[in-house]
Amino acid sequence: AKKTLEARLWREQEAAANAKAQENFRRKEEERKQAAEEAKAQREAEVAQRDEQAARRREERIAKVKALEVEKAEERRKKAEAKKSEGKMSFADTKAARDVLR
Repeated sequence: AKKTLEARLWREQEAAANAKAQENFRRKEEERKQAAEEAKAQREAEVAQRDEQAARRREERIAKVKALEVEKAEERRKKAEAKKSEGKMSFADTKAARDVLR
């Protein structure tokens, strides 16, 4: 009877130890998954921020190019007006002025 009692006690202790080990494993696995999700969310946020910055820089470059185009068109228009007032406009100048004024 003593041996069966000891055997049962040992099995219960073994079962408790296994349950504790499984709980620890499950908790560690949950922590690992949560850490992985947080890292993924942070990476996605960083990528989104970089994309946003790139889009902003691209828009700034486009705005600069458009401003330069407008400035050049204005200079061409002024030159064309100056030549026209002098009466020295060639056909190409007339065509360029007409294109600018459109």
